[in-house]
Amino acid sequence: MISTMRSIHRRFIYGILWFGATASMVMTTLGALVDTPTVSSVESKIAELGDMQVTDDGSRASAIDILKGARDLLKRANDFSNKASEFRQLSNDAPQILASIREELRLAPSDPVVVVPDGTPLTQIELTHNQATATLQAARLKIAELQAETERRDQQRSLLTERLVQVKQELIDIRSQGEPTVQPETPNEVVDARALLYQSSIIVREREIEAINRELESYEIRRELLPARRDQAQRRAAEAQSLVDAWQLVIVNRRQIEAEQTIVDAKKLRREAARQHPVLKKFAEESVTFANTLVIPQATHGIIENYAQRLARARTELETLESKYLSIQNRLNASGLNRATGLLLRNQYETIPDISELSKEADSIRRVHEDLDYTLIELQEERVQAGDIDQVAQSLIMQMSSDELLSERPEVLLVAKELATARRDLLDKLIGDATNNLMQLVELDATLTKTTVIAQSYTDYVEERILWVRSIARGRVPRAVDFKESIEWITSPKSWDQTFDVTKAYITTQKIRVFAGVSLLLMLFLTSIYCRRWINTLGDQVSRFSSDSFRYTIFAFLLTAVMAAPIATTLLFVGWLLRAPEGQVEIARAVGSGMYSAALTLYPLAFFRHLLRTRGLAITHFKWSKDSAIPIRKNLKWFIPIIVPIVLFVTTIDVGGDESANASLGRVLFTAQLLFLTLFLHKVLRPNGAVLGKNTKRNTTNWIYRSRYIWYLLAVLLPLVFIILSWWGFHYTALQLQSRLVQTLIFILVLVTANAILHRWLYVARRRVAVEDAKRRRAQAVADAEGLQGSMELPGTPTATLDEERVDLPALSEQTKQIFRTSIAVSAVIGFFIIWAQALPALKMFDLVQVWPSVQILEDPASSSVSAQRAESSSQGPVQTRPVNPGDSSNPMTGLMQPTISSTEQVNKEVVMVTVADIGVSIIILAATWIAFRNIPGLIEIVVLQRLPLDAGSRYALSTVIRYLIAIMGILIAFRTIGIAWSNVQWLAAALTFGLAFGLQEIFANFVSGLIILAERPIRLGDTVTVGDTSGTVMRIRMRATTISDWNRKELVIPNKTFITSDVINWTLTDPTLRVTIPVGVSYSSDVDKVEKLLYEIACTCKMVLEDPKPQVLFKEFGDSTLNFELRVFIPHIDYFVLVRHEIHNTIFKIFKKEGVEIAFPQRDLHLRSVGDLAQLIDHKKKPEVEDTIGEPPAS
Repeated sequence: MISTMRSIHRRFIYGILWFGATASMVMTTLGALVDTPTVSSVESKIAELGDMQVTDDGSRASAIDILKGARDLLKRANDFSNKASEFRQLSNDAPQILASIREELRLAPSDPVVVVPDGTPLTQIELTHNQATATLQAARLKIAELQAETERRDQQRSLLTERLVQVKQELIDIRSQGEPTVQPETPNEVVDARALLYQSSIIVREREIEAINRELESYEIRRELLPARRDQAQRRAAEAQSLVDAWQLVIVNRRQIEAEQTIVDAKKLRREAARQHPVLKKFAEESVTFANTLVIPQATHGIIENYAQRLARARTELETLESKYLSIQNRLNASGLNRATGLLLRNQYETIPDISELSKEADSIRRVHEDLDYTLIELQEERVQAGDIDQVAQSLIMQMSSDELLSERPEVLLVAKELATARRDLLDKLIGDATNNLMQLVELDATLTKTTVIAQSYTDYVEERILWVRSIARGRVPRAVDFKESIEWITSPKSWDQTFDVTKAYITTQKIRVFAGVSLLLMLFLTSIYCRRWINTLGDQVSRFSSDSFRYTIFAFLLTAVMAAPIATTLLFVGWLLRAPEGQVEIARAVGSGMYSAALTLYPLAFFRHLLRTRGLAITHFKWSKDSAIPIRKNLKWFIPIIVPIVLFVTTIDVGGDESANASLGRVLFTAQLLFLTLFLHKVLRPNGAVLGKNTKRNTTNWIYRSRYIWYLLAVLLPLVFIILSWWGFHYTALQLQSRLVQTLIFILVLVTANAILHRWLYVARRRVAVEDAKRRRAQAVADAEGLQGSMELPGTPTATLDEERVDLPALSEQTKQIFRTSIAVSAVIGFFIIWAQALPALKMFDLVQVWPSVQILEDPASSSVSAQRAESSSQGPVQTRPVNPGDSSNPMTGLMQPTISSTEQVNKEVVMVTVADIGVSIIILAATWIAFRNIPGLIEIVVLQRLPLDAGSRYALSTVIRYLIAIMGILIAFRTIGIAWSNVQWLAAALTFGLAFGLQEIFANFVSGLIILAERPIRLGDTVTVGDTSGTVMRIRMRATTISDWNRKELVIPNKTFITSDVINWTLTDPTLRVTIPVGVSYSSDVDKVEKLLYEIACTCKMVLEDPKPQVLFKEFGDSTLNFELRVFIPHIDYFVLVRHEIHNTIFKIFKKEGVEIAFPQRDLHLRSVGDLAQLIDHKKKPEVEDTIGEPPAS
């Protein structure tokens, strides 16, 4: 009892306290409401201050300014209150609106009902169609607006949340500071104004907080409403599209009916005219021909549907594509790159229209446009002639004879006017329809062009990002249940039974195609049986010199291609049967795609394996080493049966499987595929193995041999990198890169085969030219020998012949190889670009990785554009931010939504940014410059310069200039790519040039001298020069030095400065003709006339002596013991100097000896004044010799 009383007492006390607190709060609120300032009250106070008589005008003006600030804040507070009320109302109405939309969507779509009363003109129908089209456009705009609304709300929610925190902090700061401090000397009106401004600052922030809370609350409540509104808009857009199509069909049918009626009328007039006169009949038939053009099917131009229908469909496709593009940009900008957006990217990538098909259709539309434009011009000309009915009728009457018109002239004239009137009306209708079609074609062309541009941009956008997204969750480990489900999905009996039924039905409907495919397969299998025997026969023909021919290589190549085709073609045929039927099971389509991939992998490998047969193309025709070919063939023998089935299943799972299948069985098979590929490449491409070791070791200077370790590491490590990517979650990326790697390897095999075929052709052609040249030289030698028998030359005298038409086989071979190398290099670049084209856009993401002036990740430009679009759309939403003055410090919203210049843009104006992509592009440009530096000048010389009237020196000078221009341009472009422009380094270049002029003046002088040599060309390639004590032929002219080969075949490197500053004799600069002077001395007893005649005849018989200028024989002087003659002959080049002197000396000696002309030698006559003692001495010496002779016995 006591406890009960205590409980009642406690509750009574609590009740009194609660009532007191409530009453206090109510009184406080009512007092606040009474004291709360309003816009009208503040304006009243401003007016009172304006009318009040005060002593200090300055304080009144200050108070008025403060009150105006308070008034502006209260106006903004009222705006926030209205907005809060609007969002509160939207939140309250949202459930009812959502229910009505769902009820509307629950109903089945209504079919368009088009009612056309009888007698309705075509113009009225077209007006109704235009109204329906406008409704459709409005519905599509609504869809686009609602699609952008989600992203706008997300962005607005983020901004509002930040603003809410900021405003609350501002309110706390204002309240903590309290009302402004009042100074004793401050006028009362200023004090009151400041207190009012203080209250207004609190009110505007409280109202803004309320508005933000109501807006955020509205977003949460209307979360389900937005998708429903989108579905409703799409439903209404579809209904509007159906209505537009229905009205378009009515218009087409009406025009068709009118056109057919026009034909009927024209035929009726023709029949009437036929009864009148042949002239009228012909005119009526022409009208029927014009009428037929009104209903010519547009399918004749490759367009099946009506222009208007195709235009409507093109608009829909364009709007859908734009909507998807904007949606995926918004999605990626909001969520970033993750597995969900990656899946979205892959799905959207498959739905992007084919750009090539769009381009083809646009070209077809342009051709139709041109034809229709031409037809319209003809129709307009005909209409001008048909405008005057009486004149046309009279012209028809004038074509008739007068005898025929005697009795029927009025009737005939009447019929002629009817025909002329019908012709005019018909032309008017034709011109109107043609003009309408022409306008539709112009708009259709513009729409298709815009669709192509957006599709290309969409494709680039997806390709830039699709490889950077995980397709499988990171760290996901394959589970046994995943393997089980994947295997059950592949081997499902129900699915394969359905596949069998669908495929059987398709074969029944496509008997001809299936029969043709089976026949082709049987033919390939039967032919491949005999191909091996035929290839062996061709190998025997090629191995013999007498029967070798390049056509046998072509035949063997075709037979090898046929041998590799049967199994691959079978896979393609079965894959086609599984993919082609409509309504085919998903697993069947996936297996069909796997068979396509397996066939495309099998065929090049099988072809290369047959290429490496013992008596096949590689060894017999291409002369490849057996030590290299046989190991590769052995490795292909085990590699092909393993890799092809794995490729089939990996592609099948990738095409048709879900994430669990790819994460389990797909990744395991993919890993096995790459491991086997790594093992194969390791066995084939070992640095000391069959290909990179033994095959290239014969030429150790070859760049392939020197970089064999790099190729080996790349070939082995790349598959392992793809395995890591796959297990890291980037399975789709690894699949795409692995596929392109395999395509690259196959393409390299194609290039190797093509290069071998070209060199095989060069070998056969060079051998044929060499044989023909040898035969020609032998025939020429025989002819020369027969001609020398009647000449002055002695038998057995050696002759030196100059064959000016002789083919330089080494030079020809080197030039052809240069062309082959360049062609293969260009083909490789083009092929690699095509293979990796879809993966290259992904490298653009490196353009966001800045390395200079600081290392950071830049903002995606596409995201920036999307953000701008979202900001623009958000400004049109329910909450409108009032334009504010940036200088108004009292406005708390100042600068919140104002555009600002980012720090990145400011840096761009001051410092050049360098990204990883810039560095990569610069490296690629330098590599391309090096390749062009090595190959393009030689190719230009072979293809262009040798066809111009230039000598070898001129061609070499131009090639050198082109080579260094390529180097300079490439280096400048590469440096500019990384921000090093000429304007940035011109002072550094000037300083370096100044330093080089002093520190490296000799090298710099040689460099400048090289430029002078190439410009002025005092010496040229192939010239014979003498520099100091050195004579020889100019072999190379470089920028620093020139190489000269002397007569001992030694190369001397002479600085270029020597040719500019020293004396140089160029024996072949302007005229290579050289005079050879041969002195001849004969005895005093010789016949002078005979000597002169013989010398002249000897000079004329020498074939290397020029006839113009003529040889000269001069009797120069009387020598001590000889009569000195001089033979002067001219030769075409200094190269013949030694040979000519040798031949003429040899011939002079033989001819003079034969003719008895004594070639004198130095003689001296001795005259003695006293010979007495000498005679006695001689007699004394002779006497013992006589005695000894007498005492000897006679010889027997």
